[in-house]
Amino acid sequence: MNTAQVSTQIKSNYPTDLYQDLDQVDDQISPIKRYILASLGDRVLVLADIFVAEIMLVERAFILPLPFFGPALIGLAHHQGRLTPLLSLARLLNDANALIPEVVSVICLKGDETNPATEDVAGAGLIVDRVVGTVSPEQCADLLQDSIRYLPLEQLLPQIPSHAWQPNRWYSVI
Repeated sequence: MNTAQVSTQIKSNYPTDLYQDLDQVDDQISPIKRYILASLGDRVLVLADIFVAEIMLVERAFILPLPFFGPALIGLAHHQGRLTPLLSLARLLNDANALIPEVVSVICLKGDETNPATEDVAGAGLIVDRVVGTVSPEQCADLLQDSIRYLPLEQLLPQIPSHAWQPNRWYSVI
């Protein structure tokens, strides 16, 4: 039962003057329950659970390469009947020639109507070094004090250039 169903059930048992108070409580409840931490070189990527569709491991042999795209977009992975574009954050942020291991950790993103920036990357998979764990919102607030080491997804998304999703031009030699 979600919070909306609980508040509706509570409202049916109490007089109507309490409805406004319960609506204010519903507005204050954050949809974010946990934050997922993923290592990315010497930095840690911080993702709210509402932006993560799933976390998966993909063998390099099962990645379909995309030769006419930039080095950050390493290819596509077929997963659950869908093609998921895989974006190497190491290649995007640090080293354009970063090696891809035999098995990659992928965080698949989903869009959120409250954050339009995530709609552009919904369905994409971000390749990270490894998933470290999860923390509560309170612990996350403490971690984000160290802005050099911890990188929130909201700060990472604007750093992804729009041309990362576009094919490079290909000229034939005549």
